[in-house]
Parts: sequence; C-alpha cells; structure tokens
Amino acid sequence: MNLSALSIFLLALIALTGISGQWIPDSAAWWRYLLALWVAALAYEWWVVRRTPLKVHLKENRPLSLGKTQELQLCVVDPTNRVRKLRYVPNLPASIQADQTPRRFDLAGRDGLMTLRVTASELGCRPWSGLRVKVLGPLGMAWWPQAPGPEVELSVAADLSGEGRQFAANTRVGEQAHHVGGSGQIHHLRDYVAGDPRQSIDWKASAKLQKWITRVHTEEQSLQIMLVVDAGRTARTQVDALSLLSHYANLASRFAQRATAQGDHVGLVIAGATPDQVIAPQSGLRGAATIHAALSRVQLQMVETDLLAAALAADRVAGHRSLIILMTDLYGQSLAGNFGRSLRLWGRRHLPVVISLLGEEIKSIGELEPAQQRDIYLRLASASYQRAVTEMAVGVQRLGAQVILTQPKDVEARLTLQYQRLKAQHRV
Repeated sequence: MNLSALSIFLLALIALTGISGQWIPDSAAWWRYLLALWVAALAYEWWVVRRTPLKVHLKENRPLSLGKTQELQLCVVDPTNRVRKLRYVPNLPASIQADQTPRRFDLAGRDGLMTLRVTASELGCRPWSGLRVKVLGPLGMAWWPQAPGPEVELSVAADLSGEGRQFAANTRVGEQAHHVGGSGQIHHLRDYVAGDPRQSIDWKASAKLQKWITRVHTEEQSLQIMLVVDAGRTARTQVDALSLLSHYANLASRFAQRATAQGDHVGLVIAGATPDQVIAPQSGLRGAATIHAALSRVQLQMVETDLLAAALAADRVAGHRSLIILMTDLYGQSLAGNFGRSLRLWGRRHLPVVISLLGEEIKSIGELEPAQQRDIYLRLASASYQRAVTEMAVGVQRLGAQVILTQPKDVEARLTLQYQRLKAQHRV
C-alpha cells in the first residue's frame, strides 16, 4: 500500500494540528479525531478494494513471434462499474522484453482494454503470473496492491511473418518452369525465334499456319532440401539482440514455407551432441507446418555440436542428391575436424550451403575511432574475429561448398537469391 498525495497532505495537516494544540489548549484533542477519521477512511478503502477485485485476461492468447515486437491486449474487468485509476508494471518473464517502467491506466466502466508492446527473444513456453497492479481507493487515500492476473503461459514460436509469408501466399504449389525443347508436357505454342532447337518445332502447326511454330514444354521444378540447424553451445551467441539459434529458427521456418510453396521437399535436422530431431523431406503445407512446429520447440544445448553425426543423419534421410543448408557459426570451426568431415561427406552427392551470421555490432566496433586504450583492444579483437571467419569461409569454398556470410537483416534475401539461382541452373 502506498499513500496518495491527498493522504500525505491530510497526515501533514493532522501533525500540524497536534503541534498547534501545544499552544492552544482548546484544540488539543482535535488532531486525535482527525487521525481516527483518517484511519477509518483507509480501513474503508481497504475493505472496498478487497471486496471488488479486478480481473485481467488476455484478449487472444496467440503464440508470440520470435524477435518481433507485438502487442498483447489485456481485458480489464471491474465489477463495480465505476471509474478507477490503476498503476501497473508488466512483470513479464525474463525472455520477453517490454518497458518495465510503471504505467497508469484509467478504467471507466465495467471493462477496458490495456495494450503492452513486447518482444520475445527465446523460443518455448514461459509462465506469466500477470501484472503487478495498484488501485487507487474510492476516497483517493491510498494505492492498494492487487494481483488480477492473468495466470497464463506465453508461448513463443519461430517468426513466419514478412517476406516469407507473402511469397508463400502468392506462389502456387508445384510451380512449373517453362522451357523450349526437351521432355515434359506441352504448355503452349509460339512463333519460332532464331536459336530455338530444331526438335522443338511443331511441324503440323507450322504446315497449317504456313510459318514456323515452336513448342514450349513444362518442366516440374522439385528440389529436395535438408535444413541442418546447429543448436549447440555456440548458438547461444547474441547477434543483433537475438541469439544465433533464434536467428536460425526464424530463417529456417520462413525458408521452409517458401520452398514447400514452390513444390520442393524440405527436411530438418537439429544438430547437438546427437541429432535431436530428424525430419525426412516433406512438401506442401503439412511439411512446412511440421518443420515450423519442430523449430518452435528447439532448445539450446550447452554441448559441442557433433556435425558429423548430423551430416550422417541428413544423408541417411535425404535419399538422393539434395541441397543441404547448414546454419552454424564459422568462428572456431576446424576443417580438419567434424565440421570439415561433414562437408566432405555431403560433397560426394549433395550440394552444401553454409550460412553464418556476422553481427552489425562487430563491424561497428571494427570501425570505431579509438578514444581510449580499451577501444584499441576492442578494434583489434573485432578485426581478428572477422579475419578468422572470412578465412574459414574461404576454406569451406575450397571444399566445394557455398557460403553465405552476412548480417541477420540480409541473410533471408541472400539465401532466397541463392536458392532461386541454384534452381534455375538445375544444380541440384
């Protein structure tokens, strides 16, 4: 309980009345009556607030998207149906960030809507014991604590919003590519263009129309893709406000949605001390939902990742030549260890692509103008880190794998471009 400004003023007035009673004998007892009245007012407020507790519940308990700022809408219900003034603190779990400064909310009527802007930084379910609320009493004497709830679990899933969802919505499942000549069903006929293969000419249509006509065939573009996500010790590294594992989960979920929308088959391996989850390649909405659900449950493992075991698991379920997309941190890896062995294993019949993230803060530290001796060491450390990662990327390319080394804000666009290029070139 906290006294209001009015209550503090009245208490000061009672004290002054008591002091003045020392010089004015006839008013000596007045301060006792005023004090008793003040205590009675507080007791009345305590009784009223206790009899009419507030209730708070979530308007919609939908999963939060990892790393995305969203709104939580809370419905506040007051059985008294009168104007109430509230002070509250969100009191959210540690992995869900919001402005924790005390806020005010005026409730006029039986119910009201309160909005919190929150950002989740870790996957999984987090219990929330609700708001810490103080209610101003009906006489305005004090702020009284209440625990109106809600007692719920806030679940955090990989983020599917943005470019990936829009792409999936605008793409037909099993999208076909059109090409001149070769095999496949005939898509349409068109006028002959210099350079068209001779076997693509439709002789019957050409004789009928008295001009050269070319057949354009359809070719079903269907790739098999294995996503390998490193959930080991290095994935806890914070890069641009999120852990590497969080970035991997968001990227893999959005990419799986994009690829399955184009008719491709996508599988998943969560790599830790052992392959924690192994999902065989699937297509369609069900395949994308399966992978999204698995990535939304993934947990960080404080162990060294056995990438060779993950490579064997991916190779076992792939079946035939596939595009392997490995998401891991290149810093500290060794081409002579399991990392290099996994790339050599995949390179025998698959096409591996390694994705590694370089934080914007690393680059900004490297460009820092040294103002004191500590800044010099930070700049040297940043340069050493970037040099080590770049050299490792060059070594990976020498093994025949492709590398995407970029910042988190650019990685989805880079991966999409690489995927479309490989698909157009029929590399897989």
